[in-house]
Amino acid sequence: MLAKHLIVHIGWPKTGSTALQSLCKNKTKKLANHGFAYFAVGQTGLSCGEVSYALEKDQDVDTFAHDFDRWLESCKQHSVIISSEGFAGLAPERVMSWLQPKRWQKISIVAYIRPQAEYLEGWYKQYIKWGSKFSSKAFLKAPITPWDKADYLKHLLEWEEWCKNQSNSALRIRIFQPTELLNDNIGSDFFNALDADLRKLQSPNLNVSPCKELIDLYLQLPKIDRLQQINRALVASGLEGIVGTGDIFPDHIVQGIEDRFASSNEELRKRFFPNRDVLFAPNLNKPKKAVDIEALASLLIDTVAEMRGPQAAEMVKAALKPHI
Repeated sequence: MLAKHLIVHIGWPKTGSTALQSLCKNKTKKLANHGFAYFAVGQTGLSCGEVSYALEKDQDVDTFAHDFDRWLESCKQHSVIISSEGFAGLAPERVMSWLQPKRWQKISIVAYIRPQAEYLEGWYKQYIKWGSKFSSKAFLKAPITPWDKADYLKHLLEWEEWCKNQSNSALRIRIFQPTELLNDNIGSDFFNALDADLRKLQSPNLNVSPCKELIDLYLQLPKIDRLQQINRALVASGLEGIVGTGDIFPDHIVQGIEDRFASSNEELRKRFFPNRDVLFAPNLNKPKKAVDIEALASLLIDTVAEMRGPQAAEMVKAALKPHI
């Protein structure tokens, strides 16, 4: 085994993790030429999400550990990257148990965080893309709402403590905002954070956030098989105004979310970002261009027809009749 540096990307969810994972999976040769290897599990080989799921459910991860050990034996690169946004809310000892921390000369834990209102909005839109049919107001009151994981400080303190107990470990926290990411791209920013000569690598735009108007149309649909797949095709269409962030929660809800985490965020800033005036920069998103609802509804119908057939498209057309 040549590898000496273990890099564990722990998320958070809704911070470009899928884009980073796709970059690492699809640029293995480029990474290898610079001394990096990427380990993933499952049929897609995209991440270590199956490991984090098993850990969350208190399932045995010995098989994953054995697979990792075998893979590591033939690894010819000095640095190994693993990634799962599911690691963020788990106890560090549990996450690291299958990786044998003592065998590494150096361990880097990399975490991305973003304003909590955007984080929660991202989760709400994700549930709608999965086919859920509840309002944003109901989501904020639902048991599924990830309020606990949105308290970044609570979990980062655990990782900081774990790193302190390992003489070879360091925690690197990054801000997931356009003004903070190198080249406004998580791929470039990730390798820049590692001081790697891969800063020009650009991760693809994956899991892009759909606009509020498209979410509203999804809420009116009958059950559609794999709506998330249809959403990917729609946001990739280039229709003006079809993507959007910060357009779901009204201002008073955003303010309430910010107030809820203000104390925690301030302590996080003082502890990890003492040179910053505030943890998160003010929202500088340009006003979103208006989307043509009729064109959006028509595109949705056509996309369903192409991907799910005429019968599904007719059901969608009936549901969206007021918009066409």
